[in-house]
Amino acid sequence: MTIGTQRSARQLAATSIAVLLAVGYKGGLGGLNGLNILGVSIDPQVVWGAALWVISFQMATFLAHWVGDFLGAIPVNSGARISNRAHYAPGAPLLNSLQEVRETLLVYQSDQNEKLLMTGLTEGEVRQLLTDVGSKLELLKPSIKRLNAYALLYLFGLYLALPIVLALSALVASWSTM
Repeated sequence: MTIGTQRSARQLAATSIAVLLAVGYKGGLGGLNGLNILGVSIDPQVVWGAALWVISFQMATFLAHWVGDFLGAIPVNSGARISNRAHYAPGAPLLNSLQEVRETLLVYQSDQNEKLLMTGLTEGEVRQLLTDVGSKLELLKPSIKRLNAYALLYLFGLYLALPIVLALSALVASWSTM
């Protein structure tokens, strides 16, 4: 996520939490009746209208940032392409590189005679080397899958679901106390 999206998410969450706290103050926004700040009386309807506009605008800004980041990340982080459209997978570039290395090793293994003459290794040494490299590549797969899971939680949980749920909760809570 870019800094702009992170800031938008934090701003939306902070505003939503402030509205939720205001709703909890004296039993909701209706409890703001009679509250004076610097001699100005606070009308709960105005507070709710302002909260609606501010949160809606911040949510629209946040979603624009998030969608832009997501669409920009797909071509960079995609390994799977269906009908020339990339699908998001954070560890895909690394998995693709590992697969290319593995395919190269298989080609090297199948064309052993010529390669053995060039390296000076015996056939047994080359097979052992290929087996060792292949097993090391296999060991990386679980960590890449964990990276994918963490990245998806970060992308969809922390920077999409959490700010949106907070914002919608704030709007519903403030509306229901009117």
